[in-house]
Amino acid sequence: MTERVLVFRGSMHSSLRIYDQRGRQIGAAEREKGRQRKVGYRYRYQLNDAVPRCEVVDVSRRFGYDASRGFFSTKGEAFVISTPDGFQLAKASWREKYNSVSEHVVFEQEGTAVATLSRVPRTELRRSRAPLPTSNPIKRIQQLHDRHLSGQLYYLLDQDNVRVARITSLRLRVRLVLEIEPLVNERIRLIALAACVIADNTLIRGQTGGTGG
Repeated sequence: MTERVLVFRGSMHSSLRIYDQRGRQIGAAEREKGRQRKVGYRYRYQLNDAVPRCEVVDVSRRFGYDASRGFFSTKGEAFVISTPDGFQLAKASWREKYNSVSEHVVFEQEGTAVATLSRVPRTELRRSRAPLPTSNPIKRIQQLHDRHLSGQLYYLLDQDNVRVARITSLRLRVRLVLEIEPLVNERIRLIALAACVIADNTLIRGQTGGTGG
């Protein structure tokens, strides 16, 4: 999956098929449920194309009562991203700043942050959309797509706070569009792939996702 633009299609919180920008299926993120008490995880995603690329394991703790908020919530959503040979690329944890839209996932390796996935505020999302109209038909389709179909936007930043990928979640059967900056290293590329399924299971809320098909 070396293409710069990838499309993830399927139902929310389920296996996703992965396509290139020409509409060819090139891989999948296969979801496997687990029984936490027996195997230590809630679910596992295997991301692959012709060969396995990486796996994402949800090792979140179960729901519990949060006295500071006065209701039940997850005690901590956490994930482990590994290569097929078992090398741990990063640990990821979901963090939320209340009274703002700065929900984000931090990716760490040996205690050092290597990337951060953050929701883009609606005001910035509107500013990022190119103005209409344009005489270029391809750009116009892209603008209409962004204006009317885009649901939520996320940026993946590296340890130097440089944007390395953009993830757009949609309200249609296309769940996510991943756009990766050129010249990123393999670790960041795999973290970007993992960020898509993590976002789909944590950050993206309150949307009407289509069914796979």
